[in-house]
Amino acid sequence: DFNSLNAVAALSSTDVWAVGQWERFAGTDYNHALVEHWDGTSWVVIQTPHPSLPISILFGVAALSSNDVWAVGYEENLRSGYRTLIEHWDGSTWTIIQDGTHEGWLTSVTAIAPDDVWAVGSTNYVGQGLIEHWDGTTWTKTLLQDAVFLRSVTAINQSDVWAVGQFPHDGEGDYTYAVHFDGSSWTQVPTPSPLQRHNIDQNWLTSVTALASDDVWVAGIARDPDYGILDRAFTEHWDGSTWTVVPSPRQGDNVNNDFWGIVAFDPSNVWAVGSVGNDPDFAPLIEHWDGTAWTPVAPASTGGVLLGLAGIGSNMELWSTGYRTKHNRYTGTLVQHLCTGQ
Repeated sequence: DFNSLNAVAALSSTDVWAVGQWERFAGTDYNHALVEHWDGTSWVVIQTPHPSLPISILFGVAALSSNDVWAVGYEENLRSGYRTLIEHWDGSTWTIIQDGTHEGWLTSVTAIAPDDVWAVGSTNYVGQGLIEHWDGTTWTKTLLQDAVFLRSVTAINQSDVWAVGQFPHDGEGDYTYAVHFDGSSWTQVPTPSPLQRHNIDQNWLTSVTALASDDVWVAGIARDPDYGILDRAFTEHWDGSTWTVVPSPRQGDNVNNDFWGIVAFDPSNVWAVGSVGNDPDFAPLIEHWDGTAWTPVAPASTGGVLLGLAGIGSNMELWSTGYRTKHNRYTGTLVQHLCTGQ
């Protein structure tokens, strides 16, 4: 079986949401959307409605309040290709708002206000960049001209929104990619791609977090398995005018390092999570930025991969979710919790 919590959103120490997928290998062998909630005492699976198509996965979640939570992903069957899936929690029930409405795969969602929510992804892997906006009544679709896969979105305010991902080239290669919304239109902003030895090197921006218009962080992965180049985690920083690669320490010998999530509390307190290891033997990867350098932080000794990361700024509290292999072919959900005390 396979179970994974791909994303997390935290309102308080007693109100945390995580979304992902579950699959029972002995059953239909299809993925199904998974939603879990933490109430301060225990994690509980929350029932969600069945989409129209049999396969569904949730990749992003954003919470404005205890009765206003959004989750996004995709649904499909073996013939349809990816179709958008958007669900909403009103305090008592999850409801499907977008049930295979558009061609596409939504990876991330961020909420500014009840009438200002953004979701991003692509029409395929990889298709056109897909951006959707909720105005309190309707979701409206925007397609970017570029063939890109957007992996993450964050907002500072209604006229300062960032989305990041990857731009494919030469068949299997990828450059990093970022677009910015200024309140009226989306514009690509150049980002460095740290690995450019071969035309099929892959550079992905996997997560974005913002403190201010001149203080934005992204996490990423640079890799090229065809040339034997192991995954290398990296970060980049926006100072209001330029994106710059910020080096981070590599952990382990001859193993992959991946960053999948990043959260910033203040300019000297930024956290990134992911995994270190080679399939199937992974351990959580956690690093901390203190305003000067990235430093490794020891995770709980669970093994596994951390995919989602959320912070509660009032008490510098972190929640991270993902998956871990428990025994044989059984993969279970993973949650790690840290009160940073900073």
